[in-house]
Amino acid sequence: MLKYLNRYHDEFEEKLNHRLMDKADDKPLVEYIKDTWRSLEIAPPIHILKFEYTEDESTIDINRYIFKREKRKKKKDRYKYKMVKDSRCGSLTTWIEIVLPVKNPKTNELEVHKKLIKKSMLIPLQDETGAYYIKGKKYLLLYQLLEKSTYSGASTLTLKSLMPIA
Repeated sequence: MLKYLNRYHDEFEEKLNHRLMDKADDKPLVEYIKDTWRSLEIAPPIHILKFEYTEDESTIDINRYIFKREKRKKKKDRYKYKMVKDSRCGSLTTWIEIVLPVKNPKTNELEVHKKLIKKSMLIPLQDETGAYYIKGKKYLLLYQLLEKSTYSGASTLTLKSLMPIA
């Protein structure tokens, strides 16, 4: 019976959404991460100025991102070394501007304080099969259905993507 199993025709096979299963219409992972950064702009003082993304691994200094410290040693005696293993990563740099109006207590005038923040992060690169390799382990992106994107409370609205900001 097992040798005839490959001849079995399922009547519902044509109705399957193969493009969804193969993730053919998905955006790259870096685009989802950029959207997450942009979600911080819900707070009025935060503005995302620009993104810079590179997949050229020869230009990425891995020692700026990953290091191991010996916890039992004093801070000045700790050794730092890279832990690249089999990870393949690109680098996303984000420039953020925070603008806060502050009232000067002496002059009672409104002053604007600006701060520019530059944050860089490593993003795993996808291979030809759609998998990500992080520290030698194979990972696949999975979808999760959510019941709702916000939690509401007494005079607050908390977004799931921004749990600390209510």
